This record gives sequence, structure tokens and C-alpha cells, in this order.
Amino acid sequence: NELVAPQVRWEDELQAFCTSNCRKKKRSTYNRLNRRLMGQNILLPSRKGEGISELVYGRDASGSKNYRNRLERATTEIVSLATLINVDKIHFIDWDGKVGQHKTYSSEEIADADMTMNPIGGGCTDASCLADYLREEGIEPDCVIVATDGILNNWGLWSVPLLWVICNTDPIVAPVGKSIHVEDE
Repeated sequence: NELVAPQVRWEDELQAFCTSNCRKKKRSTYNRLNRRLMGQNILLPSRKGEGISELVYGRDASGSKNYRNRLERATTEIVSLATLINVDKIHFIDWDGKVGQHKTYSSEEIADADMTMNPIGGGCTDASCLADYLREEGIEPDCVIVATDGILNNWGLWSVPLLWVICNTDPIVAPVGKSIHVEDE
């Protein structure tokens, strides 16, 4: 079974998810023509998305997530990805049974941002608090990335493209959104 199991780097999956959700149209291209005026023999370029207007990165701050630097590994990948992809606004939100700290950065600010954190959490890991918080605060992101160990009481109800970065030795798959598995080093 190990020989036929696909070996995909989780960092590549994370980058593919973010680039597939680039909705901000910044550049014109003739690779795909604008079809509105093609019937009149007018060829115009279409707009191509190269950035994300708003991204939410939810970090599980429970005690089990801090085991073996799981939180730092996922956060480091998000920071490096945000510097590659043009993100107007990225929300770093810590959550456990409720939402903790919430910081907002842009792609330019993220290189100098203070990503050190001392998350304090215990049990009752409930991802629905993050989904509810986004609705209550009126945050409408292009996509949401949630880093967790996958040991949750509730996965929540989501209406946006969602990626679960699950850092656990067990192959846990989220019932909603897309899941990628990060193995412990």
C-alpha cells in the first residue's frame, strides 16, 4: 500500500489551492480572448487573476496543535506563500473553542510582521467559532485556510473555498472543504 500511495508535497497543494482562488483581475492577456465582442470580429484581451483580495488563515491554538512545532511549520508556509501571491489583506486568526487574537496584514507588510505567538488553549477545539466569527465581523474572504491537528468537536458550516492543513500522524479528512495532510518530522 505504501508503494501505490501518492506522495504529494503538502506545500505544493497549499500553493495550488491559493493560486486557484486568485480572483483579483490585474493583468490583460490574449491567451484567452474576451468573448463578448468576438461575434462582431473585435478581438480584445481578457483579464487574468493574479492575486487574492482577502485571505483568512485560521490557526488552531489548542494545546495539541503546539506539539512538535506544528503551528510554526504551517504559519511559515503561509507567510512564504503570501509573499509570492499578491494578497491585499490576510487575516491571521487564532481560535480554540472561541476566537482569540486577530491580526491583519498585506503582502507588503507580512515580511516585517511579528508572527511569534503564544497561543493559549485547552480542550473544546471547535472550528465553528471561526466560521461564526467571520460572519459576525462581515469578513468575506476569497478563501480560508485552517491549520489544525484535526481533533475537533465541530468542523463548522462554511460558504467559501476552504482548505484544512491537518498536521497529525493519523490520516484525518475533514467532512467539509479540501484536506491536506502534513506529516510530523
